[in-house]
Amino acid sequence: MLTLLVIGVQMGVQVGVLSGLQLGALSAASARQPADAAGKPPADAPFVTRLTHTVNAYGCWSPDASTIVFQSNCTGRWQLYTIAADGTNLRPLLNSRGNDITPVYSPDGSKILFVSERDGNREVYICNADGTNQRNISRDPAMDIHPSWSHDGTRLLFSSNRGNKDPDDYDIYEMNVDGSNVRRVTSGPEIDTYASWSPDGKRIVTRRVIDGKTNNEVFVMNADGSGAVNLTKAPEHYDGWPVWSPDGTKICFAGGGPDVGNHYLFLINPDGTGKRQLTFAWLAGSSHCYDTQPAFSPDGRRIVFTRYRPATHFESAELCVLEI
Repeated sequence: MLTLLVIGVQMGVQVGVLSGLQLGALSAASARQPADAAGKPPADAPFVTRLTHTVNAYGCWSPDASTIVFQSNCTGRWQLYTIAADGTNLRPLLNSRGNDITPVYSPDGSKILFVSERDGNREVYICNADGTNQRNISRDPAMDIHPSWSHDGTRLLFSSNRGNKDPDDYDIYEMNVDGSNVRRVTSGPEIDTYASWSPDGKRIVTRRVIDGKTNNEVFVMNADGSGAVNLTKAPEHYDGWPVWSPDGTKICFAGGGPDVGNHYLFLINPDGTGKRQLTFAWLAGSSHCYDTQPAFSPDGRRIVFTRYRPATHFESAELCVLEI
């Protein structure tokens, strides 16, 4: 079931716990208000224009499940925040001169990986869990994105377009946490992003774009990049954001449903069997659902994810928690 935890940030100070009914009552930008019983606004109703479009996204649990780190654009640029798992105790983590995005706690909770644009391009950074000691560890003029940790916290995966003629062509790389010993894992015309190791370190799951730039699928491969297998096989859908369960028996991902335009969360076995839908349309009388960017809690019983609001799509979103 979906819990009632919805983490909201407005101008960096406001946190709310909203039910699904309250979420359904949120108005879209430039909608007429109020609507009559049939859902149609009166002819003389004034326009309501939305002034704020806050997106809270890419949540990640701390190893003790007490805290979630995430990115928010509530100040006008992407910055990192932490919040207690019950939606209280919101705190800014970083306040840099550039955009900081996609934070991930280290397995021991002492560090956070993230991507920053403060140096003019996207680089992988690391900092202490309290935001101190921020360091650029990828140090390359290319775009480096989507870092994730090895289970023992000594190495990391990331995607980069370094060495590729097409700036949109990303491959998977791995390196030590200090940025040394960089090794390329994948190469070729496919685009690989959102990669992470299985808990035993033997396999990698990734979002792979095949057949040009339109077919997004979830792939599993060996840790050296060999033996890639397409788990989703749905070219009409956009499937991505895959993440391993802590015990390695499941993969959660966001993908298209039967109505194609929407996104839901799914569980699937690493061999491609047992696909199960976790989220569904959540507005009465509407098919709207755009759920993305899942991350498991350390015990594997909860998933934090991003839920985009209707009619604003990528302009406004909150973090939600799913119990499984």
